Amino acid sequence: MVACETGADPVCLYYREAIIAVVAEILRGMQFQDEAAVRAMAVTLASRDDGERVVALALYDLRNLFEGNVSRYRLLHPQQFRRYLTFMANPL
Repeated sequence: MVACETGADPVCLYYREAIIAVVAEILRGMQFQDEAAVRAMAVTLASRDDGERVVALALYDLRNLFEGNVSRYRLLHPQQFRRYLTFMANPL
């Protein structure tokens, strides 16, 4: 279990909206769940001191998505998530 889920990580709590924004952008943009893509977005949303933790938290969230928790990333339709899963299974 990640600290965000327990509420014990102050970095997670402080950057919760930034983490949500990073994950949502990866999903909407049909990008791979790689560290470079996450880092490119997170660097503009987190302080230098907290950047590595924000990247790690966003990657964790990306790698643990399922239909039951994807709504926290404010996608417009569940079909967006299904398209993303299809993309990840069959990249261009």
